[in-house]
Amino acid sequence: MLGYQKGNIADQSDYGSYIPGGQLLNTGTTNITNATEGYNTNNSILYRHKFRKKSRTLSVNGNMQYNDSRMNGTQYSINNFYENGSIDYLDTLNQVSKLNSITQSYGANLSYTEPLSKRSLLELRGFYTTSRGNLDRVTFDYNKTSGKHDVPNRGLSNAFESNYFYTGGGMSYRVQQKNMAFLPAPIYNMLHCLVR
Repeated sequence: MLGYQKGNIADQSDYGSYIPGGQLLNTGTTNITNATEGYNTNNSILYRHKFRKKSRTLSVNGNMQYNDSRMNGTQYSINNFYENGSIDYLDTLNQVSKLNSITQSYGANLSYTEPLSKRSLLELRGFYTTSRGNLDRVTFDYNKTSGKHDVPNRGLSNAFESNYFYTGGGMSYRVQQKNMAFLPAPIYNMLHCLVR
């Protein structure tokens, strides 16, 4: 399965605040734009094999996920601060930001059953999953001298990387008597400790 998303957002907001008595304290306008684009895929494959011997089976399931997301944004704000009804101080915020995020994971599950008698069998299971992710966000402030957004804003920029994997397995012993199947308690307790 393959997916693609694309979107654009533009928002403008205005605000004003007053101190007790109705005197104007500050006003402001903020304009924000965000353009996003992303790709993702999720695939899986299943293999099953039945051996000649009854109830002897092998099952292998593999899966892969990949996500690539990108964002370009801008923020332009004008904030006016008042003193005795007149503008005392004006502050502007002019920034551009970029975000790149990639995550990918791979995994596999394996199951094997071996008959021990006509009414009992042993099942062995195992799994393995690995995941990797990268997220980079950079923000630049406007530089009046150069006329470009080339001043790094370290407080709003960050980078993360994650890598992990986990694996495990277990086994179970099944017995069928008079249309009933059960898992003996000693095997279940051991399995619980291995998988948890």
